[in-house]
Amino acid sequence: MTTLLKPTFVCKNFMYNNCQRTNCKFIHDNNICFYFWKFGSCKRGLECNKSHSFIKEKDDKNSNDKNSNDKNSVDKNSVDKNSNDKNSVDKNSVDKNSVDKNSVDKKSVDKNSVEKKNNKEGGEIDKRVKQKKNTDKYDKELRKNIKNNKKKHVKNTECFDPMAKPVDMRFVLDVRSFKHNNNSDIPELTSRDVLLSPKLFDDFDKYEIYNKLVSEIENCGIPEEQLLKMWHGNDKIEGTHLIANDRANWKEKCQTFNMVISRLKDVFKMDIKATRLNWYRDPDHFKPFHHDSSFINPERALTQNFTVAVSFGVTKDAAFEHSQTKTVISIPQPDGTVYSFTNDTNGIWRHGILQDKTQQDLGRISIIAWGWIDNVKQIS
Repeated sequence: MTTLLKPTFVCKNFMYNNCQRTNCKFIHDNNICFYFWKFGSCKRGLECNKSHSFIKEKDDKNSNDKNSNDKNSVDKNSVDKNSNDKNSVDKNSVDKNSVDKNSVDKKSVDKNSVEKKNNKEGGEIDKRVKQKKNTDKYDKELRKNIKNNKKKHVKNTECFDPMAKPVDMRFVLDVRSFKHNNNSDIPELTSRDVLLSPKLFDDFDKYEIYNKLVSEIENCGIPEEQLLKMWHGNDKIEGTHLIANDRANWKEKCQTFNMVISRLKDVFKMDIKATRLNWYRDPDHFKPFHHDSSFINPERALTQNFTVAVSFGVTKDAAFEHSQTKTVISIPQPDGTVYSFTNDTNGIWRHGILQDKTQQDLGRISIIAWGWIDNVKQIS
């Protein structure tokens, strides 16, 4: 009677669902715990319903040498060194047909059944193995960085010298409130400031001034095609906002506009030289970055060192772009908010209104005033 030699090692290719050998001599057993086989440990421990008892295939070159597929070869190590029994089977005693399906443990399955059963599990296993490899790689890099940092002290401060030159922009908060009768003076300003005044029109309800302005513009008796013009007459660039035409004498019939200008004049003690009404009726409307004309017109620079802009309606972002570095800073402008800036700010930075494509029920009206205030400290 011929004694069959049971396979000794677990097939590595099978565990990765990639064994192509039809007469593979290694174990194909789907009940073997992949994690215990791969990593030598299983987080489920004794609760794992997979087998933790097996002999892992060697990972050296001998496991894949040219004789590994020989139909008649059996590794000498598969026979116990202490076995001297005359009935022991030598390496040539097992031929091609000596190992059939019945010689495999009842729990093992052939290649076809494994492929069918592992189709669902294989992808998940491969995914977990990949995640494990990525985690190991990350941990390795992290340990390497920690080790290097211990050798080299890394400073979070690069320069310990005080900054002596003037800043490019300084933000100043104006806390005055009309609703609470705060009659304090305007904060002291420098020529590189942006002043934020969120409460100068807080005595009105939300969108109250916007609705009044729209009503007065639409009912002033001036046809819209004469009153509202494209910004700088531009009808080719998408997103061009509207400007109220000062030549149409509409301001005489718009009491709300005059009230806003009068308040800006009083709270900033400002000698106003020019005004404008911008209407951003569509969410696509925006204002490109630009300098006010006092930056390029020396005569206007003598009478205009201060720009004021007050927003009514939906919130849009007023933004500043540094003329050299192109750095952009934006400031949301809710209903009733005022932002203003001084002369050097107008030169170092360009300003504009960012485009916002969010659909909204209301538009935005901004009222601009240019003029002069005295309490500005010039920075060289």
